[in-house]
Amino acid sequence: MALNIKTPVSFITPDANLIDQVLLVSSEAEEDGLPFCRGVLNKVREARTIMPQGSMIWVDGAVTLDNLASIVEAGATGAVVGRGVFSAADPVKAYRELVSFGTELVTKMKIGQ
Repeated sequence: MALNIKTPVSFITPDANLIDQVLLVSSEAEEDGLPFCRGVLNKVREARTIMPQGSMIWVDGAVTLDNLASIVEAGATGAVVGRGVFSAADPVKAYRELVSFGTELVTKMKIGQ
């Protein structure tokens, strides 16, 4: 199930127990380079409260090193990164930095549980 920016999480509430993954779009798709919509963080938190334990919550759109920590802390299981890697001057370096930082975040969260 995917929810765009304008679709509230309550849209999936009636069937939340049947959904094992949800993708929350965090940037409008009409144009390249639009900013990350911080309101998606509240949607992640809300989805986490209504979906079954073990469900996966993904965030897609304008994900960068600058907002990845907030996304993970809000309760997202994963993040989709496109432009943050492919528009970088060195895409391989950008990819490695994101993977390293993401792994570090997850490790810290597991230790804190």
